[in-house]
Amino acid sequence: MELAISMPRLYSLLGLLFMVNSGISPYSKVCALNHFIHAINPITTLTSCTLCIPQYAEKFDCIAIRIYTCKKTNPPVYKPGLHLLIDFQADSAILSDMEGYRQHINGLIREYQLQPLGDVYHSFEGAGFTAITCLTESHVSIHTWPEYNRATFDVFLSNYMRVNDQTAQAICDKVLAFFRANVIQKTEVKR
Repeated sequence: MELAISMPRLYSLLGLLFMVNSGISPYSKVCALNHFIHAINPITTLTSCTLCIPQYAEKFDCIAIRIYTCKKTNPPVYKPGLHLLIDFQADSAILSDMEGYRQHINGLIREYQLQPLGDVYHSFEGAGFTAITCLTESHVSIHTWPEYNRATFDVFLSNYMRVNDQTAQAICDKVLAFFRANVIQKTEVKR
């Protein structure tokens, strides 16, 4: 990679006049350049560099820096998260208890140290509720139809920062227990 950088900009970004023969060690110069290059492109690390000061550098007020970089270590390999989708039956009275569900799911989110981003709850007049909680790890959602004694629930937790498969399963089991549910269908998707 070759960069053309104005001298004033380079000096202000680095805060060092390392281009001048000022007695700064080559190691310090490379460290300063490395910080500069990392600020421009965080996935690169300086391995070596050469400075090319064109004959007319003062006229153009810039220098060319030829930089040889290598990529840093790759980010961790993505581990698919677990998405559980459940259709279940339950008593119509509990399927209408939006506030009870809200307290229960918020308690589970705290218990399993998940990070909520926000939630939306909506109660349908005489007909159940729908809710979704967005998490940094993904989401949990529910839709109830008390008039049919049915509901759908899903929980999806990514495994980006930690493996959450057991957490997703535990939340699912505890929500089903809260509703005293009879599972009609359960689908597990790794994604």
